[in-house]
Amino acid sequence: MPDVLGYARLSVSEFIKRVEFRSSLLILGGHEIEQGTLYPMYEFRHLTFQEYLAAKAVVEGYYPDRKDDDTLLTVLKPHLADEHWKEVIPIAAVLAGRNVQPLIRHLIDRCKKLPPSFDHDYSEAFPTILLSQCILDEIQVAPDLLEEGLEWIARRTESPPELIRLLYRGRYGKILLKVVKDAYIRSNTDLNDLGNALADITLEQINCTGPRDLTPHIVEKLTIFIKDGNTIQKAAGALAVREIALYYTWHFKYFGKKLEIADVQKRLEALGDKLVPVLYSDEPHLHFAACHAFFWLGEAGAWSPERKPDVLSRLLKIWSESQSPDIQDAASWAISSLPIIDRESKPLQEPDPDLIDFIKKQFSLEDDEHGIPVNKKASLIMGFYWKMPWADEELVQLAASIYDKGLDDHSTLDPLLKALGEPGMAQLEALKQKQNKRAMVAIDDV
Repeated sequence: MPDVLGYARLSVSEFIKRVEFRSSLLILGGHEIEQGTLYPMYEFRHLTFQEYLAAKAVVEGYYPDRKDDDTLLTVLKPHLADEHWKEVIPIAAVLAGRNVQPLIRHLIDRCKKLPPSFDHDYSEAFPTILLSQCILDEIQVAPDLLEEGLEWIARRTESPPELIRLLYRGRYGKILLKVVKDAYIRSNTDLNDLGNALADITLEQINCTGPRDLTPHIVEKLTIFIKDGNTIQKAAGALAVREIALYYTWHFKYFGKKLEIADVQKRLEALGDKLVPVLYSDEPHLHFAACHAFFWLGEAGAWSPERKPDVLSRLLKIWSESQSPDIQDAASWAISSLPIIDRESKPLQEPDPDLIDFIKKQFSLEDDEHGIPVNKKASLIMGFYWKMPWADEELVQLAASIYDKGLDDHSTLDPLLKALGEPGMAQLEALKQKQNKRAMVAIDDV
């Protein structure tokens, strides 16, 4: 039998030492002086115990300097941007029961004040991550507050990429799907993030995690979405194609990783063909989904306007006529990323004066908030096909002016300069030499 009386005769410090030795739960964390006496301070060896007890203390009021008017929100509010509290706060939210409502309301309000996720760093996204974890842990929250919280998670989440999928697999997955569908269809802003969420859910539904899963069976499922679905299903299918093409581009084109499925580009190309009718819909939210899909299909080198030259005219129409900045951006990105084709095939109709003025104005605009001259690139491509309002020599110089700023990854400008023949090739060679000289100077400075 355990020597209970033996333990009873031990001092507190000796007892803790024995617990430390026998259980590995506690560890000596330091010493503290009280009234001139040095006392050992023990803490739990495993952080999980500390986090749980900290959360329990917050909820039940066992902490220093407690005030009578303290609430869960007032105690936790100073720590909502502190990564060390990322586990404590969701645990406290669960333990608080229905008293968690003000905390969730505050996290939602903080999410609303964030910029779209493209502009986030990790610290800015922290309220969204906390809110997501609270919901994943199945807090007791009112239905309307839950739906609002899920919507703002979808509007402000780009990373971690699996977050939406985890929420969809959880208890509130069906509610999340409904909220995201409704928000995407009714919104004119945050379409990129809402589209990301809709794409992630769609890929989860069809059990596709990326290009390696793009089997003929998955292509067939996506084709059914795109061809036979209602508006939101067509959008979901197009956005899922975008997500696969994006993943393919980043991992296998930009980072040079090998892809085991040799037919993935052919399958993406086939899906691109299926997406063409979606561009001709009267529904703006389908325009956004299809334009973004064609942007990433172009970046992946998986689809060319040679297959359907009229797509260029349709993208221009969406770009010039849409009232939504998100949709305009998506159309201009698509124009700038799709491979350049033979302009003698006249893929564009002859422009009217309004369209000429439009692309001249777009070229004069400032670069986007990330310093990317996407409107300028799309304008030059339209000018290339029309052979106006700029002569080829002017196009070469205008392209070089963007190139020389270092604001472009050259996936658009290199092909454009090459397509402009000898003057463009000469300019491209000069620009490359200038870049090489700069790189050598930078190395010498180091």
